[in-house]
Amino acid sequence: MDREGGQRWTANSALRKAREERGWSREYLASMLGTNAFTIYRWESGRAYPGPYFRQKLCAVFGYEPAALGLTGRKRHATPPSGEPATPHPQPPPSSTPPAPTFWPHLPLQGRTALLNQLRHLLCQEEPPTEIALYGLPGVGKTALACALSRSREIRQHFSAGILWVSLGETPDSASLLPAWRSLLEAPPSPSPVFEHAALPGRSSDHAQDSHPSRRRFLLIIDDVWDLEPALGFRLAPPGSVYLFTTRSPRLAARLAPHRIVPVPPLEPAAALELLRMLAPQAVNQEPALAMRLIEAVGALPLALLLLGSHLYEESLHEQPRRIVAAFRHLLERPASWFSLCLPASGSHTGLLKESLQRSLARLPSAVLALLNSLAVFSPQPNSFSEEAAAAVCQCEAMTFTPTALDLLCDSGLLECRAARYSLHPVVRAYLRLDQAELSAAERHLVDHYAALARQQLAAGRQIPPVERENLQTALQLAKQYALCAEQDLLQAALEALGNSVSF
Repeated sequence: MDREGGQRWTANSALRKAREERGWSREYLASMLGTNAFTIYRWESGRAYPGPYFRQKLCAVFGYEPAALGLTGRKRHATPPSGEPATPHPQPPPSSTPPAPTFWPHLPLQGRTALLNQLRHLLCQEEPPTEIALYGLPGVGKTALACALSRSREIRQHFSAGILWVSLGETPDSASLLPAWRSLLEAPPSPSPVFEHAALPGRSSDHAQDSHPSRRRFLLIIDDVWDLEPALGFRLAPPGSVYLFTTRSPRLAARLAPHRIVPVPPLEPAAALELLRMLAPQAVNQEPALAMRLIEAVGALPLALLLLGSHLYEESLHEQPRRIVAAFRHLLERPASWFSLCLPASGSHTGLLKESLQRSLARLPSAVLALLNSLAVFSPQPNSFSEEAAAAVCQCEAMTFTPTALDLLCDSGLLECRAARYSLHPVVRAYLRLDQAELSAAERHLVDHYAALARQQLAAGRQIPPVERENLQTALQLAKQYALCAEQDLLQAALEALGNSVSF
C-alpha cells in the first residue's frame, strides 16, 4: 500500500533489522516474496505498508509473529518535515529463528510428526544429551527439521537463554563470526585461532533474563556440517546447553554426537503423496496412480518432491488433463529432467538436485567415485546387493575393488548398508546414470556373476535367496541385450525356481 493524501507510515526498523541479521539483500528477500527490491525498501522506510497477503508471507519467511516484524499496530501520520526522520517503530528483541525455507515457506513440515516428537522429547528431558546429530541424504530435510524445532514453543521455553544457529557448509570461515557467538554466550576468547564459516541470525529474547552463564541453558544448532573441527569450534556454551548438529555423513554424526545420532529417512509414501498434493493438487487428484509411481521413482526424497511438485503445478495451471498426464510421463520416463529443475523464481539455471548431489560426489577420491559409478548398474532401493556382487561388477582394468572403498561410500551417506547388503537411493542412482561413461564392462560382469551364482545353486539343487530376485531380473535383461544365450538360460531357470518366471 502506498502513501495516501500526504500520509506515510513510520519507518519499519524491525523488518530491516530482521533482514540484515540474516545477511539478506532486499533483492533476495523480494525473490522469496514474489515482489521487487524497491517494494522492500518502501516497506522498511515507511513509504508503504504491506497488505495482508505480504504480511502473512513475511511472517512465514522469517518465522516471526507480526509484532516482531513491526507489522501490527502501525500508524500512519503526516510526512515529517524535510530532513526530519520518522519516529522509528520500537525494535523487538532479536530472535533465534533460523532461515526459513526459501521458496516453500507456506508448506507445513509433512510426515515428520513422530521424528519431531522424538527430538523434542530428547531435548526437553530433565537431563538431555549434550549433543544430538541428525544425518541423512542431501535433500532429505535435515535443516527443515532443525528449523521446525527452533520454532517450537516447547523448545523455546525449555531453552530460556536462547537458541543460536550457524550453517557451516563446505568451506566455513568461522573466525569472522565466532567472536559474535562468544559475546552472546559470554565465553572467554580462545587462546588459539579457531577453524572456519557460519551465518548467525541471533538469539532469543529470553537471553537477557539470565545474567549468569552457569544458570543459562542454550540450544546451539550447528547446521550443514562437513568436517569435524569447524563444528567443534562452536562448542562455547555453558553447562546444561545442548548442541544439535546436521550432516550428510553418518560417520561424522557419530563423531559429533556419540550414541545420540538420529537418521532422517525419506518420507513414508502416504506423507509423500500428501506433500505432492499440497504442491500440485490438480495434478495429483487427477492422476493419483501416476503420482504414486513418481514418488516411488524418486524414493520419496522431500527435495525431489518439492521440485517435481512445483513443475507439475505449473503444468496443471490450465487444468488440461492431457498436459497433466504428459507432465507425469515426462518425469517418469526421463529421470534426467529431475536434475535440471531449479528453485521457483530463483534466477538460477543450475538444477538444485544436481548441485546438491555434486557437492557430495566432488569430495570422493577418484577411485571411490569410479566404484560408485559402477554400482549404478544395480537397481535402486528397495533392491539391494551383496559385497561379492559389488566386487564382481568392479572388475575392470581402470579400477581395483577394495571393501574399504565401500566403507567410505557408506560413511559419506551416498551408499546404504544394512545386514551386509548395500543399496542406492533412487535419486542418487539416477544421477549416477547421467552422462556416465560406458557401463558395458560392469553390465557384463553383473551378468557373469549372477549366471555363475545360478549355475552353482542349480547344480547343488538349492534355490537362490529371494532377496536376489531383482538382481537376477536385471542380469537377465542385460543377457538379452548382449545376446548371451547360455547366460539367459541359466538366469531364466533360476528365476523359475524362485516361482517368478520372467518373459520379455
